[in-house]
Amino acid sequence: MPAFISFAIIPVGPIVSIFGVRTPLQLTDFPVAVLLVLAMSSIAVYGIVLAGWSAESPYSLLGGLRSSAQVISYEIAMALAFVAVFLYAGTLSTTGIVTAQEHGWYVWSCSRRS
Repeated sequence: MPAFISFAIIPVGPIVSIFGVRTPLQLTDFPVAVLLVLAMSSIAVYGIVLAGWSAESPYSLLGGLRSSAQVISYEIAMALAFVAVFLYAGTLSTTGIVTAQEHGWYVWSCSRRS
């Protein structure tokens, strides 16, 4: 379910017209869609901790906690990398971010400003 929810808010293409009906190529669009993707990706930490805890050994529990701390530290770096995109686009909506990059990707426009 978390993977499906994460893919449901990613815009695949523009709004298309099929037999006169305008349909966006995206399942749903939330105003804070990117935060939902970050939340769904962090659910994997629970599986790592529970796997270590279920072995009923202190060493496997410590290994699970170590792995979960490593995953959390990677997620913090990933979230901080997203902050630049949020500030540059001015929105947390995935459709808004894609629309804001209509004239060019941010990687190209940021390198020209430097």
